[in-house]
Amino acid sequence: MRIVIIGVVVAALAVAGITAGLIQNYLAGQRGGEPVVAEVKTAGVIKILVASRDLPAGTVIGANEFAWSDWPEGKAKDGFFGEGDGVLEGLNGKVIRRGIGVGEPLTRGRIFTPGEGSHMAGILRAGMRAISISVDPVAGVSGFVSPGDKVDLFLYHVKETRQNEGARKRDRYAEPVLVNVPVLGVDQTVDDMGGDASLSKTVTLEVTPKQAEVVAVAREMGKLTLALHSLAQPAKSLYVGNYTADKELSRALGGRGAFRNANVVKEKPKIRKKPVIRAKRPTRRRSTVNVYRATEKETLVFSGKVP
Repeated sequence: MRIVIIGVVVAALAVAGITAGLIQNYLAGQRGGEPVVAEVKTAGVIKILVASRDLPAGTVIGANEFAWSDWPEGKAKDGFFGEGDGVLEGLNGKVIRRGIGVGEPLTRGRIFTPGEGSHMAGILRAGMRAISISVDPVAGVSGFVSPGDKVDLFLYHVKETRQNEGARKRDRYAEPVLVNVPVLGVDQTVDDMGGDASLSKTVTLEVTPKQAEVVAVAREMGKLTLALHSLAQPAKSLYVGNYTADKELSRALGGRGAFRNANVVKEKPKIRKKPVIRAKRPTRRRSTVNVYRATEKETLVFSGKVP
C-alpha cells in the first residue's frame, strides 16, 4: 500500500514538471525568445533648457551653461527654449541679462546679444537709467550691498544761517532721497548671484530719468548713504516725518532725545481730575421790626444778603 502511494506521488510530480515545461516553451515561443519590456510614456512632459549652474548677470554663455530638463507641458511659458536642433549652438556668445539660478529655466528675456550694447545696457530695464554714486565702507553698508539688492538712499547736508550778531549757525539734517532702488553693480561687478562682502567705492543704481536728476543734485548737496533692504517681505513701512534734524537727536542742542527709546512702548500719562470748587452760597440775614399802632402790635420780617 505504501509503495502505491509513493508511486502516485512521483507520477503527479512528473506530470506537474512536464506541464510547467510545456507552458514555459509556449510562452517563450509567443515572445520569440526575447523578454517583453513594457514601454511607459509620460504624457504632458516636454524638455526645456535650464541652467546647469548659477549664472550671474553679465555671464557670457558657453557650451556647458545649460542642460535639457523635463518640464510639465501645461506650465511651460512662451519664453522658454524647447528642445530642437541648433538651440544650444544659437545661444553661444550671448550674455545673461538677469541672474539665473541652477535648475531655473532660461527665458528669451534673460539674455541679449553683446552687439546690442554693453553688459550694463543689457541689464537695464526699458525706460530706466543707470547712475553711480561714491560710497565709503560705512555708507556702503560695509560692502554687503550686492547687485540685485534693494536700497534706500539718504542725503546728509548742513544748512547755515546768519544770526543777528553776524555769527553763523549750522544745522544738520538727514532725509531719504530715494526709496527701494535696485542695485545694478558694485564698482565694476555686475554679478548678482554672489553674497560675499567686498568693500566698494562706487555703487550703480537703476533709476527713472527723474530720479537720475535727483541723485545728480543730491551728490552736490552733501553726503549720500545707503540703507539695505531685507529679503523678507514684511508689511510696508514708511519713514516718519520729512527729515531728521540734529536738534531732534541731541539734548545738548535743546532736543528731547525722542529716538533713544524708539522701540519702547510709551504709556499714556494718567489724566488727573481737577477738584471741583463750588462757590459758596451767600448767607441771608433775617431782621424783624415791631410796629405799634395804638394798642396793636405788628411784627414785620425783612431778609437780605450779608454784605
